[in-house]
Amino acid sequence: EAALERALAGEGRTLMLSGEAGMGKTRLMDEIAAIGQARNVLILRGECLYDNAPDPYAPWVAVIRTLERALASVGGERDEDEFFRQHLDLVRNVLGLEGAREHAAQMSWFEQSSLRDAQAQLFESITQLVLLTARRRPLTVMLDDLQWASETTLQLFHYLSRAIGGARVLLLGAYRLEDILADREGRAHPLREVLRRMSRERLYEEIPLAPLGDEEIEFLVSAVLDTDTTAVGLVETLGRESEGNPFYLLETLRLIRDKGDMSDHREAYEAPPDGGVPIPDSVLDVVMRRIERVGMDDRDLLDWAAVMGQRFDPAVLAPVVGQSRLVVLRRLRDIQRRHGLVRDVGDDDGDRRNDDHHHRYGMYRFEHFKIWQALYEEFPAALRREYHGVIAHAYEDLCGGDVEPFIYELARHYSRSAERTRGYRYLEMAADRAESAYALAEAISYLDQMLSMAEEINLTAEGRTMLLHRCGRLLLTVGRQDEGRDALESALELARQGDDHRRQAEIMLDLAVGHGRVAQWDEAVALGDESRAMGFRVGDSALQANALLTTGFFAFERGEWDDAVQRLNEALALVGENDLLKARILGNLGILHDVRNQPRQAIEL
Repeated sequence: EAALERALAGEGRTLMLSGEAGMGKTRLMDEIAAIGQARNVLILRGECLYDNAPDPYAPWVAVIRTLERALASVGGERDEDEFFRQHLDLVRNVLGLEGAREHAAQMSWFEQSSLRDAQAQLFESITQLVLLTARRRPLTVMLDDLQWASETTLQLFHYLSRAIGGARVLLLGAYRLEDILADREGRAHPLREVLRRMSRERLYEEIPLAPLGDEEIEFLVSAVLDTDTTAVGLVETLGRESEGNPFYLLETLRLIRDKGDMSDHREAYEAPPDGGVPIPDSVLDVVMRRIERVGMDDRDLLDWAAVMGQRFDPAVLAPVVGQSRLVVLRRLRDIQRRHGLVRDVGDDDGDRRNDDHHHRYGMYRFEHFKIWQALYEEFPAALRREYHGVIAHAYEDLCGGDVEPFIYELARHYSRSAERTRGYRYLEMAADRAESAYALAEAISYLDQMLSMAEEINLTAEGRTMLLHRCGRLLLTVGRQDEGRDALESALELARQGDDHRRQAEIMLDLAVGHGRVAQWDEAVALGDESRAMGFRVGDSALQANALLTTGFFAFERGEWDDAVQRLNEALALVGENDLLKARILGNLGILHDVRNQPRQAIEL
């Protein structure tokens, strides 16, 4: 509450709620949202889902949808409204959201910029949407389960945290401690890396959620079991077995209450004489006991929903189970009321489309991650593949030929089905979508999945070359230099085997850039010169000019300015009608003249 008060006063804050699964992070967010709404704070909320929300911007799309509605609900016009709409149009255009006005010059700039520059501009536009809204009304941005967030979402979270210092904004994130450990290969979790950077910049405060103590456990026991007196032995046993985890405690107490295993509730609940309270061995065990109370037909419905994901669309679920959407919605409502395993989350604000055909109404989700996990992990691998395939076909049928809004879902389900070739095709479309939205880490992830399927689908050597080349370039762009050079070396070897001279020249130039980024100038210049020679061999003047431009930059970095000028002038003579390339060469020549204290020549260029 103190952080919210400071945000209301114009001292933007970033808070991180941390704790194990079931410690009450989401519940605390709900309480903060309720307090904020009572103070006229606009609540912008997004959630990150484990392994089944591959859209890298999904939580931010939900935030943007709320911002759109907030602007539409405010009467009158202000000068900043047009700035808001300009930023909103840019974001809509880049992310493929419906309703964007055409801005040809704006999008042309994006197409001609580097991927990193374009990503930074996109982040700035989303940040400006938040800041402009905060001028009218204080707001809280909440992102739950950041341990499952895409790297792009985390980068944008970090970017926004830097900008809110003087704004009426509370930025709130929540994550599970146990899920941000290093992976099997020793690589740090992306969230841990972002938190380290944010900590160095002193951008956030941490609020760790501690386990419940004996007094809190006794209160929960009394509330759930409806008794005023609780045996000390029961509290101690529950505390020891649950380690103070609220979710585990509540699930166990509900199980005890529903099974009637304890003594009459009108007296003190006591542990059985043998000391054996019917407490499950693990959280998943207690969840499975609750799931087992569901009837067979409803369990089948939940199984299909679990393969769809933590959040699922009844419009897709209905044809899969062979029932109308109305019947499925009624059954889900009954499961929610009787068992509390799922809940209605209303319209899907994270959807990219907002028309009647594609916008998702009446979305559902599992009440807790552990419920989804217990159901999904029970599936044998072969059966799971078949389920994914059926669901993928249901999405295609729902699309009616327009698959664009569901590219990420189709990529996920087909890539996990037995239809590998189709999965590969949709993964490629998902990689294209992610790269066009400057979600570079996620584009790399899709390309990695495609590489892992190359042998299964008998991908040609040319196809593998192109895939490795694209992956290598993106890896260099995001700063994973060693991995990028390795991918490019593999691509170059395949190109040489296929005697593809043009491709060799392009890969060698990218490899040169990779070596240049780690100041390996000799290797960089040698590769650049080899690329230029190959460009001459295939008669491609633009390729030669690019090689000369790149090696001219290397010469400049080494302090060999005369060589740099010579290379750039040679590039200028080759450039022809390529205005963009010509502008880059002239810009570099201008910089050279400037550092040599020749301002007139620099200005003329």
